[in-house]
Amino acid sequence: MKSGEIQFDENGLVKKTQSHQNYLRNVDFGIVERARQALKLDKSVKSAKLTAANGNVLANVKIVTDENGKKKMEDEVNHTVFIPNQEGTDGQLKFEIDSEIVQGAKLEVEYGLKVSNISELEYINQNYYYYGSKQGYQLNANELVTLKASSIIDYLDNNMVVDEQMERNGNQVKQAINEKAQLFANGLLSEKLKNFVNQTNKILLINELEKELKPINLGESSVETVEVFIKTSRLLSNNEENLLDNHAEIIKVEKNGGGASLVTVPGNYIPRTSETEYDDDHSETVYVIPPTGLKVDYIAYTLLAISSLGILICGIILIKKYVIIH
Repeated sequence: MKSGEIQFDENGLVKKTQSHQNYLRNVDFGIVERARQALKLDKSVKSAKLTAANGNVLANVKIVTDENGKKKMEDEVNHTVFIPNQEGTDGQLKFEIDSEIVQGAKLEVEYGLKVSNISELEYINQNYYYYGSKQGYQLNANELVTLKASSIIDYLDNNMVVDEQMERNGNQVKQAINEKAQLFANGLLSEKLKNFVNQTNKILLINELEKELKPINLGESSVETVEVFIKTSRLLSNNEENLLDNHAEIIKVEKNGGGASLVTVPGNYIPRTSETEYDDDHSETVYVIPPTGLKVDYIAYTLLAISSLGILICGIILIKKYVIIH
């Protein structure tokens, strides 16, 4: 039976006929998943310098990236080991220095903080969702939804000093309890961070990365990024653990439009305890420890062994001569 043809029986009722299936083709109901958006934070050690109390440079390390994208030391440095961050593991920068020399030494570490927009494409103009890149609609890069890291929090080591230039560029070091409490009052940090924040002497708020970043471009693998460097220093002591563990998180993100929400939650990261997201990261841990393994003062042990052996031989000779014979 063709569409529109209806058959009736002798009583005027619609006659039952064999059912037919109708297919609707090329119908678009306009249901589409909104773009997923996120800023990615990468924190790493860029360089480190260890200077003894008398001014002698004990180690000077610069971390570079090779042609394969792997981080390494630019030059080999004695008594120094570098292990970059890898998937599921923490990186390390380890200096092996005698305890006597460590006392009063100065450790200078430069960190790099890089923000990348790893979002999917989204446009302010709704025509993109009506027509996509077809139907004569030309995509305009100026209509892309951009993200900006308005504020980043850096949890400094309690004994770390930040380079003054960093503060002169508009960044702030929060030390007083009332200053840190303001972060919660402004809604920048989750309430579950209070205990951790109260135990952290110095908090650095970084505002130098306020740049609108576009997402990954069509047909390209490049990501728009912005980076800043933090110079810090600390005086070392052989009476305490000389370890630097540094964490950071994007706590405020601004966007120029669009309806999609972020796939991360700014201001919820508790270092070393909570799960990580794209918007938080930690650098390689810096250690200053005494020499380990075979790198010990073997001369002293050798002399002790020779002396012990000599005493033993002399004892045997004297016993044979004066005790056994008589």
